[in-house]
Amino acid sequence: MKTYTFIIPHKNCPELLARCVDSIPEREDVQIIIVDDNSDEGKKPSIDREGVEIILLDADHSKGAGHARNVGLQHAKGKWLLFADADDFYTPEMLSVLDKYSSTDIDVLYFDYRAVNVDGTLSKHPYSLWLTSAKTTPKDLDRIKFMHYAPWNKMINMEMVYNHQIRFEETKNGNDMFFTLQVGWFAKKIQIDYTPIYRYVYQQGSLVNNRKKTSEEIISKLLHREQMSEFRIYLGYPETKASGMFHYLLSCLRSGGLLYCFDVAKAYLVCRKKIKNEKYKFVEYFKKHLQ
Repeated sequence: MKTYTFIIPHKNCPELLARCVDSIPEREDVQIIIVDDNSDEGKKPSIDREGVEIILLDADHSKGAGHARNVGLQHAKGKWLLFADADDFYTPEMLSVLDKYSSTDIDVLYFDYRAVNVDGTLSKHPYSLWLTSAKTTPKDLDRIKFMHYAPWNKMINMEMVYNHQIRFEETKNGNDMFFTLQVGWFAKKIQIDYTPIYRYVYQQGSLVNNRKKTSEEIISKLLHREQMSEFRIYLGYPETKASGMFHYLLSCLRSGGLLYCFDVAKAYLVCRKKIKNEKYKFVEYFKKHLQ
């Protein structure tokens, strides 16, 4: 068995993918799985390195990053799972940090990260774990486990993932949220390391950060936020009930301006009944299946 399996979904950014792979040291106990989501001709990955497996999905099987990660899970052989985005990368001390925990019986290691620009310089968006001290309250731990949806700042025990059949949703937006919630829910032993070993590349035009989202993308984003708000209420934090949508509109105003904020509010008013029904179905599903 390998010690680490890195799963990297990829689409149309081979140069950045090469940087990501280069940031992972070449070791016999490291497996790297690249799942290409039907990239354009000339932009497919072409990495020739020991321990790197490339899986090419054609147009009929192109279903986004969630599906690509699920395909990668089918080929994973490591004790520990790590997920990286193709345009991101790790710092040189990454494996030395992970090795400290590789022989433990924890379920998840949460490690810190920093947001950078495409050229690797620190971004003005100071993303990181919200905590700066190992002295944490139960509420702080819930924030770590349930309020950071990205899969890439975690080292996850493969056995837990397979025992509970944890998989990504195969949707265009928010496909990692339910995966992350399940990981946090089932994890009995966790560890937090505040070393920022991951570099998240903040690109204004990316799917996550693009201000000019379609109505479908806005509604999907709203639904996921409402589902998350309802889940936090279920965890015992009712203060989010009234503030979730309001805070989101404020963030939309800051990031996209008044017009974008208006588009989001309009989309919410048009689809609020559907969003309300779906968010309650989500929590009922969670309560039924995650016991």
